[in-house]
Amino acid sequence: MGGAPITELVAWIEHNDPAFRYKVKGVADGHHFEEEIAFTTDDKPSQESQGGTVKAHWEDSVLLISVTPPDGGAAEISRLSLSPDGKVCYHDYSPDGSEPASPSRSL
Repeated sequence: MGGAPITELVAWIEHNDPAFRYKVKGVADGHHFEEEIAFTTDDKPSQESQGGTVKAHWEDSVLLISVTPPDGGAAEISRLSLSPDGKVCYHDYSPDGSEPASPSRSL
């Protein structure tokens, strides 16, 4: 949502290795949004709904997700990890392929 503050967010994760589905619904800047992405965690490329290429793999207990846009521009990088008790999902995000600079956001 263009960097607008997210005021509501609910995330669903379905994982049956290697299949992974990630869906979020929320509100940002007063507008409702919904996003869903499905891929595999074995680093095999797949297409996402907007035509980008998704690749994902595990680095220890962190899931590294790379989405390259259809125009071949810089990949968006996400890192998902769980708290030790498995009740909180942390999401680090970089829109330009660089190392995420912001602290983890919990979902």
